[in-house]
Amino acid sequence: MMAVSSFILRFLFICAVVVARQPQPRWQGRTIHKNVRLRGERSDYVSLRVREILSQDADSHESALESLESREWLIHVKGPVHSSLTTRLRENLGVTDIQYVPHHTFLAFTNGKAIQEAQAKMREIVWVGIVLPHHKVSSELFPLLLSDTSHVRRAGSEPPMVEVYLMLSRPLQDKADVALFSWEEKLERVVPMASTHKIHIRAASVNKLVIKMHEDQVPAALQFLSEQHETAWVEPKPKHKLRNKWAKGILQSGEAGKHLMFTRGLEGQGEILGIADTGIDMHHCFFSDSRSTPVNRVDHHHRKVVSYRYERGWGNTIDEEGHGSHTTGSLVGSTGHSPESQYGGMAPAGELGMDDI
Repeated sequence: MMAVSSFILRFLFICAVVVARQPQPRWQGRTIHKNVRLRGERSDYVSLRVREILSQDADSHESALESLESREWLIHVKGPVHSSLTTRLRENLGVTDIQYVPHHTFLAFTNGKAIQEAQAKMREIVWVGIVLPHHKVSSELFPLLLSDTSHVRRAGSEPPMVEVYLMLSRPLQDKADVALFSWEEKLERVVPMASTHKIHIRAASVNKLVIKMHEDQVPAALQFLSEQHETAWVEPKPKHKLRNKWAKGILQSGEAGKHLMFTRGLEGQGEILGIADTGIDMHHCFFSDSRSTPVNRVDHHHRKVVSYRYERGWGNTIDEEGHGSHTTGSLVGSTGHSPESQYGGMAPAGELGMDDI
């Protein structure tokens, strides 16, 4: 019994020594604080392959600290995080916009010199690190990044189209910002253009781009886009499906075909709903009218939209993004008595005030 106990103690001691000798995790040559958990630092085979592909030629932490070129930085601080600490961090970094990333971490678009100055002035800063290319790509895109699908298509057939959202680290100044058109030109040089399709980039908002390409072009495009300092995050553009026909009944009664509010005559008559979104496609049957759209004015005689406000240079009555048309259609969409009326919104007799943001 004593021999068994002695063996167990020796085994536990050896395990403790092995654990104690394990090196602390490092990231770009810097020891990671024990409470920092970095997105994209998963250790499964696929994630490691993506890191190898996207981040093998990334700048080192040391060179980024010496650079005056702005990029995204993670800044980990001692808790608790309160408003005064956030204000001091903004002031010391010389930036107006920083984002909080739970827990006790901030995301800032600034340069290495500013980071060093903030570290020297603030004892609360525990650790800093640059955001690497593989941290910026959604795991939903990993299969496209790693696979070669060209061999599974029929000869002469076009590859399927892929659309992605790209969130920007800094807001665009206008729709002709260099982030769009210089990227299109550079992508033509680095992305295979064997097919007839050219990669298209358009602004969905001041912080988001929509990029459309062939599936074969995704790996090279993601390599380029993730390396750009202005890129914050890339993910697939979701495919929306219309469910209004059934959603109205479910919300009103719990059953898709029963519209208790409508049978009682409650359809939004005399009400004006306000919404701020990506705009409206005013050619859509839910909103179209023979009267002109009341842009930056009020018109109570318009069939559906009594006011449509947007800033010059950004808004329009097309809604390239589509989200605003979807949400407003779910609210007040109406086609009158046509067969499509079954797909109308929860308040089909209501009117709308839109702020295109």
